Formats: sequence, structure tokens, C-alpha cells
Amino acid sequence: MKRTIFALAAALAAGLAPATALAAPITDFSYFNTVPNTVISFEQDGTGNTLLNPPNNYTFPSTEYAAQGVTINPDVRLARDNDSCFRIVQSFNGSLPFGLIASQTSSIEFDPPTTAFAVSFVAIQFQFATFTALDENNNVIETATFAPPFVDGFGCGFLEYGVIGIASTTPIHRVNIAAPSGSIDRLTFALPGDSDGDGVLDENDNCVSVPNPGQEDADGDGLGDACDACPNDVDNDADGDGICGDVDNCPAAANADQTNTDGDGQGDACDPDDDNDGVPDGEDEAPLNQFACRDSDADGCDDCTSGVENAASDGLDTDGDGTCDVGDPDDDNDTVLDGADADPYNAFVCGDSDGDGCDDCSVTGGPPSTTNDGPDFDNDGFCDAGDLDDDMDGVSDDMDNDPFDPFVCRDADADGCDDCGILGSPDPSIDGLDFDADGLCDDGDPDDDNDGLSDVDEATYGTNPFDGDTDNDGLLDGTEVDMAMGGGCPNPLTADSDGDTITDGDETAGDTDPCSTDTDNDGVPDNIDPLPTQPGVTQDFLEDWVRELATDTIPSLDLSLFTGPNNNAKRGRRNSFTVRAAVAANAIANGNYIVAIVALETIYVQINGQGPIPDWMHPSPEQAALADEIEQLIDLLILML
Repeated sequence: MKRTIFALAAALAAGLAPATALAAPITDFSYFNTVPNTVISFEQDGTGNTLLNPPNNYTFPSTEYAAQGVTINPDVRLARDNDSCFRIVQSFNGSLPFGLIASQTSSIEFDPPTTAFAVSFVAIQFQFATFTALDENNNVIETATFAPPFVDGFGCGFLEYGVIGIASTTPIHRVNIAAPSGSIDRLTFALPGDSDGDGVLDENDNCVSVPNPGQEDADGDGLGDACDACPNDVDNDADGDGICGDVDNCPAAANADQTNTDGDGQGDACDPDDDNDGVPDGEDEAPLNQFACRDSDADGCDDCTSGVENAASDGLDTDGDGTCDVGDPDDDNDTVLDGADADPYNAFVCGDSDGDGCDDCSVTGGPPSTTNDGPDFDNDGFCDAGDLDDDMDGVSDDMDNDPFDPFVCRDADADGCDDCGILGSPDPSIDGLDFDADGLCDDGDPDDDNDGLSDVDEATYGTNPFDGDTDNDGLLDGTEVDMAMGGGCPNPLTADSDGDTITDGDETAGDTDPCSTDTDNDGVPDNIDPLPTQPGVTQDFLEDWVRELATDTIPSLDLSLFTGPNNNAKRGRRNSFTVRAAVAANAIANGNYIVAIVALETIYVQINGQGPIPDWMHPSPEQAALADEIEQLIDLLILML
């Protein structure tokens, strides 16, 4: 059987108190559906972390939820739920079975104060539980008593719970809780109401929709200055035109649009001279136009053309003759009446009576003169303005690059030279020098010597732009540059790039490399090699070479270069080399290359500076040169095999 506690007052049993009440209990969380609020569920700590199976009577400090704006005194104690009945209460507020022991709680403080709070409450010992709301001065605002309707604990028989709270127009700073025992959960409270964010709660704000933190009200009408259309005007709008008196430019005369034509601070509705031109509105033909009023001297000009009435200075007088232009028949005083004047306000423009293209007044400024009406550059009787060919070079000015220079007109053949540059009249065939006779004058020819190397590149390489073969080696400069491809050889400035006494042109014609002294890399320079493009030499070439070695090269060596106890021994060794060289020459002549190789090797091993046989020659440049020459001959003979 469901056991009840004393009910709330009858007026509050169905929900909130009437709207006129300053404070009323809350029995349903739906109150907060349209109110910004904060919800604290004790299944989580103050940082939002979910608590999983804390020990029974687990305690948080009273400031655990201070960051959310709540302090609970004394410390918060959590009760672990081992009773299926108590779990019903928790499912009402969340999914985890934790709650606050109400008997351990004496107060809940809100910082900042709130306008409404509510909790789910369990009356464990069936005693009255009261929640008393106090303001910041500890004055009681309202007391709510826990009372039906309740929700039964489904078979527990003694566990009942419901929602209890208070809504108040006076901010609630603290709630004192009186209950012998019980548990609370799902503490919900409204965030402070400050619609305009100026720090003043709406209920105390004299400008709810406009920030007015100081609550200023200069005219004391109860409406803050920030939202008062006339904050400094007690009467607000004495003349009824919708404009506050303190800013109305005609406070005693209706002037809703605040028109003030002359900007003098006095609106048109009460200003006797609206355009401030010195003429009262009643006498002013244009009372809203400062530059128009009347023509008191009947000279055709309004007396206010200057902005104030002044008949003596009432209009433009272009020629300064004392008569304003409106009444002057010749405004520029060029002796041509305005009606016939092409520009009546410019003395140097009147007309072109002789049709020569120049204004008759352009020089004299009046009176007009047809014989002195503009410059004639070519003295042909037509002023330049009307002359179609000012320099008389035969090219009309509209096609002439310089209409005042007969030697400059155009370049019809696009060869880079002006067609008039030589004759003073257009002739593309005689318009400049053409060194290579290619139809392009030198000024416009990118390659004046037609050697395949542009004049710009010739300057870079130092070659002569007017000589196709600067080094006279038989190759065009452009060809040599292309062959070099940035490698520097062949050199267009050097006839023999590799220095082998054969010009680059001859080497190219003979298929030898102008950048190598030995094209076939057989050790024989191109200039003496009978077969410069293929390794090896002819039999006759080898015979002549070895025979010269036997008859001249070796016999001419100084005896001091040889080893031996005396000159006779040294001479014998030199003669031995000579004989062996002769044997090699004869063998080559007979085609016995192996015999020649053996004969030369017997010389080589005795002068090559290597063991085991002691050399017959001292180390010297001559000894090294002879060894290299014999070694080269041996290599060439091997190729003959």
C-alpha cells in the first residue's frame, strides 16, 4: 500500500503557481524544457568522468561541482545501490545507481544565483522534507515541501520518490534542506536570466533588450538611456512631430523630417531665410537655392550666383569686360559674336572659314586670321592640323611613325629598317645596309654574316658578326659553336683547336677529331698518322720510324746517359741498342713483326727502370722518352699481327 506524506498546498498540486506569483514550487522537470539550465548527475564527478562502482559512502568535497556553479554542504556522500527498489529511482534520473544522502546535506549554494532549481528526491524514512530558498541576504524566498504525487518503488513498499524544487523571480542564492533521511539526484537549475548580457538580471534591468550596465536614466522616466528614444528630454516631443525636443531643430514648430536646407541649426519650418543667401524667403524666387534669388539690376544674371545677394558680382564675365556672359554678345572678346563662334568662351577658338583644318583664331586669339592660323612644318601651304602628310615623305600622318621626320615613316617589309631611312621617302629595297645580301638590312638581321650564329651570340662568344669564319679554319662560326655544344671545343676563335697543326676545317673534312691530337687513340698523332681514323699504322711507316730510331735517335744520345765503367763500355751499350733497332727495322721490312717486337723488347727491358736486369741507362728525361717511344712501337707492331 502506497504511503503518502503531507501534500503541497492545493493551488500547487497540479504544477507551478500562477504567473503573478513571485515564487512557486516545481514538481516536474519539464519546467526547464525552455529555460537554459545545468544538470548535475551524481553518476559523474565534477570533471564529467563517469564513476564505475565507487565504494559505499564514497565522498566528494563540497566544492566538487563548483565549476558548474554549485557548492553542496557538507561534503557529497554517494550511496552504492544494492536494492532493486532504489534502482527504480536511479532509472528515473540516469543509468547508474548513485545518489546523495539528503540527511548529510544541509544546503546547496548557487554561484551565480539561479531563478529555478529542482531535484528528484527519495523519502527513505517517510518524513517531511523541506527545501527553503534564500536570497543573497539570507532572506527566505519560498519553502517547498516534499509531497504527493509520488512514484512507488515497485514492491519495496516504503520507497517513494518525486520531483521537488522552486522557481523564483528573486535570484536564489542558497537552498536549505531539512529531512531526517533521503537521497537526491539530477540536480537541475536555471542559468541566470540576462537577455542583453550587461550583467543586470532581466527582472531588474531597465533596458532588457539593450545593454545598459549602469542602468542610467537621465530623464527619470523609468526607461534606461540605452533604449530611451529621448533620454535627456523630459517632455520628449513638445511639438508632436516625433522628434525629441533636445535634438529638434524646430522644437516649437512641427518639422518631422528635420529639413535644414542651409545647415544653420534652424530647421526650415522656423527659419526666415532657408537658403541663407540674405534674401528673406518671401522675397526669394528660389528660397531653397542659395545661388538663386532675383535679378534686381535686370542684367540677365541672378544676384545670388555667388551664394549671397550681390548685384555687382552676379555672374561669370569670361572676357572681364564688365558685362556678365548672359548679357554679353561676345563672351570671349575675340570679335566673333557668340552665335557664330565655335567656342564663345575661348578666344583662341572661333571657326575655320578657309577650311584648312586650323581655327582662324588659334594663333591670334582674335580677331580671326586665315593666314596666321597654325604651324606648317613642311611649308606646303597647309597648316599641320589640316595637312595629311606634315613631313612630305609620301606617307600619310596616320600611317607615319614620325609625321614630322621625313627619314622616319614605317617598315613595310619588316626588315628592321625604316623604309624612309635612306631616301627620305619610302623604298623598302633601299632602306639600309645588307652585309650578307639576304634581303634583311643589318639593323633588322639577327645574323648579319649568315654563319648560323646570331649577332647576340657572336658578342657572347667574341666572334665577328660580319665574318662567317672568324678564325679562317674552314668552319663557320655557328658550326663550331654547335659542334662544341658548350664544351669549348672546337673554338671558333682558334683555327687549330687541338694544336695538332691540322686546321679544324681540314680535320672535319678528313673525319679526324678537331679536339683530339690522336683521333684513333693509337698513340700516333693525327698529323703524322697515315691512318688517323683507325688504330695502327702502315708497314712502311713503322719501318721508317724504327730505322730513324737506329740511325739517328739512339746514336745521337750522349754517352753520359749510359751506365758502364768507362766510355768504351757506354759506347758499346749504345751501339748494341742501335744494332737491335736496325734488326727490328729489317724485320719489319720483311714482315717479321714478332722478330721486330723481340728486338725492341730487348732494348726496352734494359732502359725501362724496372728489374731484374740493371738498366743500361741512367734515369733521365731522355731515358724515359726512349722507353715510351719503344713501348709505343711495340704496341703498334702488336696491332700488325
